[in-house]
Amino acid sequence: MKWFVAGFLVAWMVAGVRAQDYRSPSGSEATYTLSGTVVNAASGEPVRRALVQIFLGSEQAALTDGGGHFEFTGLPAGQTSVSARKPGFFSDQELELGQFEMPLAQVGPNAPPVTVRLFPEGIIAGRIESRDGELLQNLPVRLIREHVANGRRRWEDAGSTNTDDDGQFRIGNLVPGVYYVMAGPSPESLWQGAPGTKGRETTYPEVFYPGVRDLSAATPIQVAPGQQAEADLSLNAEPVFKVSGALETGENAGMSLEFLNSSGETLPVPTEYGPEGTFEAKVVAGTYVLRANVFGQGTPMSGTVNLTVNSDLTGVRIPVAPVTTVPVRTTFQRTQQGGSRELIAQRSQQAINIRLTKEGPAFGNSDEWLSVAGTNDPAANSLRDLPPGKYSIEITAPGPRWYVRSAQCGGTDLLRDELTVVPGARLPAIEIVLRDDAAQLTGTAFVGGRPAEASIIAVPDGAPRLSQVTPAGPDGRFSMEGLAPGDYSVVAVSRSSVLEYANPEAVASYLSAATRVSLVPNGHGNVQVNVVEVGK
Repeated sequence: MKWFVAGFLVAWMVAGVRAQDYRSPSGSEATYTLSGTVVNAASGEPVRRALVQIFLGSEQAALTDGGGHFEFTGLPAGQTSVSARKPGFFSDQELELGQFEMPLAQVGPNAPPVTVRLFPEGIIAGRIESRDGELLQNLPVRLIREHVANGRRRWEDAGSTNTDDDGQFRIGNLVPGVYYVMAGPSPESLWQGAPGTKGRETTYPEVFYPGVRDLSAATPIQVAPGQQAEADLSLNAEPVFKVSGALETGENAGMSLEFLNSSGETLPVPTEYGPEGTFEAKVVAGTYVLRANVFGQGTPMSGTVNLTVNSDLTGVRIPVAPVTTVPVRTTFQRTQQGGSRELIAQRSQQAINIRLTKEGPAFGNSDEWLSVAGTNDPAANSLRDLPPGKYSIEITAPGPRWYVRSAQCGGTDLLRDELTVVPGARLPAIEIVLRDDAAQLTGTAFVGGRPAEASIIAVPDGAPRLSQVTPAGPDGRFSMEGLAPGDYSVVAVSRSSVLEYANPEAVASYLSAATRVSLVPNGHGNVQVNVVEVGK
């Protein structure tokens, strides 16, 4: 996955760099040399056998020697990005998740050598044993990491493995950050533990380091570049209880059950299904949300029930109701057609993308996507099978001239408030209005009076959820298009990859350093902003 992301970033940046290439005048035969060194950012030592790539007219690549040196000869004068990569290392761009462009190196007479940094991978390793000292083999181990994606805080899997014959595990290729270690249960041996008290079956449940069942009580592990962190675990076998019951409707259609823990994660629970919507499952003691999904005949249905398990449970009844489907209707308001300023509302063949993000516990977030184009047919343009919960909405306009003027669902303004889905309730259509007189914003970011790269966040008054972000390059310049006319606070931060810019509370503390700007329809604003360090 890392190499795929790296390849995507390189391809994205190449397009931007080629637009800035400067070739020596036609007919000039002067050529030059570009040299430099790839170093380990943590130790300062040279990195040998690293792949270095440049883009000056065409792509060229070379491997560093034993001293970390590289050299390209026969180059025309100009500017080029210089990238390096090697297994077990990360580049600056990978750590910033593509927020910044690669720095440009000058090629020409008296050009200085360049230095490219690579950050060594982090590692988390450990040993897992039972409270009796037995080494636990083939037990799954996962790392999870909290990070910010598209301005929202999310959880993601950062790596997984199984313990070896000595109960040890090792997970590498980790970027610097904070991780949580989660171990068990083993799919191969689940529910096949040694008999416990009174002959009851036991198993090793899923736990977080240093041995707790709840993520909120887990100890995070900070991993620095090149660091190997240790995380030993001692697990206690716990008794298994039976949970049985049926759907309240007694449906004969297909069904599936999910046991969700307090973090919203679906646990691997062995479940047997019987006739008339009956079931029997095996779980360890704990508090769960039991969710049923019914499918196969007619309208899909779902339902949930809260369970506290500390003994065998029988006669559990799960209420189910039809899942929610919400039609989406779009209106494109044109002001540019035929040179007339008259407002014309009509359909458009241009597509817009809609993403609903379900709010919830750590692992409870989920996304629903819909692409809408050219028709308001509810059979084609509907958000289907939405589970109950609260959702925030993100709408991508089809081009730089367009912006989202409004998005309503009944009396709910979806640009400012969440969409609430209640089991069995019917929701009115989501009405989205787009307009083609968007504004543009350009400017320059500064640190200490000098232009500097940064992340630029434009926060519209009264609608902080609609904040947009764009990078400012090494020259500090940036440009934003497709902005709704109105008043904005423009903030420059050192790294948006760690800032929840879609969260009004997270952005609020930076607004005191913002630059104010008013944008009119089809207008162009220009600002100068000072960069604020994230976290300060």
